[in-house]
Amino acid sequence: MPPNREANLPPPVANTPISEAVSVAGGTPASVYLLSYARSLAEQGQYQFAVLFAHAACELHTESALVSLLSARNDKVLARLAEPAEQDVKFLDNQRVYRVYSALTKDFPRGTPKPERPAAEWWNAWLAGRQERNDVARKGAQVTREKANRALELAEQYIDHMTAKVSAALEDYAALQVGEP
Repeated sequence: MPPNREANLPPPVANTPISEAVSVAGGTPASVYLLSYARSLAEQGQYQFAVLFAHAACELHTESALVSLLSARNDKVLARLAEPAEQDVKFLDNQRVYRVYSALTKDFPRGTPKPERPAAEWWNAWLAGRQERNDVARKGAQVTREKANRALELAEQYIDHMTAKVSAALEDYAALQVGEP
């Protein structure tokens, strides 16, 4: 009998906005558990692993959000665009993933030049954190407590932002299906 993986994960962090995060099957999404696990790793002084798990939570949340959006829309063209390529990751810094996400949510966290939209306030710091994550994963870079805490904070902002935008898009899709204005 395979081990129960959820039994090994801590419960989601209480009283955080991400507890209402997007979930395809209902209940608490795995990304919230993963972010909670990252927090517990940071509390144990395992800063490198905390950074890796924080970004893994973002990736998992992005994938879950895309599945929810594509299921609601049943758009085969966008679904093909969202299919993973070899060695592909589901983050909003992936151009293909970003285009599909933006098409489905009308959200542009990177910002746009025309029409001029500023980047989301967390975007540039999150991108820099992605590079730090890559340095940890590929080069074994050391991470301070402050950097690990910042990675956790940015992951939460990423997940909160995406949750709000995906929830709004799903509500819009539902309203269109029942013919509401």
